[in-house]
Amino acid sequence: MSIRNGTAWGCAFFAALWLAGCASGGAASGLVVIPPEVQQAKAPVEKWQGIHAIYLYNIGYVTYDPIDVGIASYPSYAYSRFAKVKLLTRASTEGGMFGNIRITHRGDLYEKHAKVIKKDGRVIELKDSDYVTTVLVKDVIPNRTPPIDLKETQIIFPGLEPGDIIEYSYTSRDPSLMWYFNQVDAPVMYSKFMVARPQGRIEIQPVIYDKQGLKPDHAEESGMATGMAGYLSIGGVSHRAVYDIWTATDIAPIPFEEAMPPLSEVASGVQVWHFGRRWDWNTLGQTYYKWFTHYGRYPDTAKELAKKAIAGIDEPRARAKAIHDWVKNTLNIRPYNALTGVPREIEIDTIDIDKLLEEKNATPERVANLMWLMMHEAGIDATLVLANTSDSFPALEKLPSIYQFTHPLLALEDGTLIDTTDRLCPFGMVPWEFEGRKALWVKKGEVFFKDIPVTGGRGNHRMVKVAGKLDTDGNASA
Repeated sequence: MSIRNGTAWGCAFFAALWLAGCASGGAASGLVVIPPEVQQAKAPVEKWQGIHAIYLYNIGYVTYDPIDVGIASYPSYAYSRFAKVKLLTRASTEGGMFGNIRITHRGDLYEKHAKVIKKDGRVIELKDSDYVTTVLVKDVIPNRTPPIDLKETQIIFPGLEPGDIIEYSYTSRDPSLMWYFNQVDAPVMYSKFMVARPQGRIEIQPVIYDKQGLKPDHAEESGMATGMAGYLSIGGVSHRAVYDIWTATDIAPIPFEEAMPPLSEVASGVQVWHFGRRWDWNTLGQTYYKWFTHYGRYPDTAKELAKKAIAGIDEPRARAKAIHDWVKNTLNIRPYNALTGVPREIEIDTIDIDKLLEEKNATPERVANLMWLMMHEAGIDATLVLANTSDSFPALEKLPSIYQFTHPLLALEDGTLIDTTDRLCPFGMVPWEFEGRKALWVKKGEVFFKDIPVTGGRGNHRMVKVAGKLDTDGNASA
């Protein structure tokens, strides 16, 4: 299955690079993803000191996904990434750096490919057994047939040595419209982000975050986009598209430091927002709030659960804590940084509480939903707080899109914040990555922006006590 041998996979991969699918029989359109001189570039090792690896290129490519058009809120996307990395040190070959590449994706990957180019020129194509996929969150998109899981695929590169070059690419069904030009501890010789403009969309607004003064080039080009990532023709869907393209070269690394700030605060990047039409913040917030609160049709299960959790407790804040503790002790919280897309015009399926309790695994959005429903039934007025973490670019009020936010938290009338993302985070606190971030506070009939408070040094500490014992054979248990 080598690209050099001209097999079917090789034809597909080459088509991806040129956005002209050989599956469709089309000729190359001239819209180049990886220029030949970039594909053949050598690593200028002498230019950089004290680094582990060099990205020869790092490219993101986003187009619309014909599989989901007509099923999902349009547009839906397919995201491809192409990367080539020269490994310089033994540390760079380890699993914590480039030995294992982790990919989080919704549903199955449409395509994946990886190889190792050894120092002597040999090319080792990775086999199916070199990819390991696990399910992180089941039915993260429930309103599909069948539902779509959140998964993680690890590309495990075998037998890496300093001096090797790894090359990998993949395509997933994800709305990845944020791109970092910088990488941690590794310079990037060529970085490019390509985003297809969806048909029928009336507004496209990119936001450039240029912490490093890179001044990335911007261009508009048109070319043939055939199916996903330009190399799969699905249902015969094929059309020309206009692409916004941002390119930067010779990009310095972000040095790794213990307790370093998040990449969003020190790196340069671009985030692209697509709007069907401009909705005001109140409309956006209330549309999501109606769905989140089950359009006012509260499930009976929530009432029964609340009654059990608050038995014998009368004070509202103590009731809220009891519900918080019960939910976190009952559900396993799985990482997922996204909110459900909710259309304004129609009602869609709400979170199935009975199924949630049966499966026990929940995203933060589902945890927040169950907490809010139980608090409502217990007579507690909780406000929905839509936030994002410090690894995302800060939310912008000038961009009315609720999907700048990734996590729903809760707040009580007295200002007490309630975390929904981490089982170990105690009642009345939220993880540090939310603190100081701009959030959207939503309740019935009211939507407003407010920063999440930053706690003091003493207020955000956490203590975990573990009781253990040592038996006569020296075995420890806790």
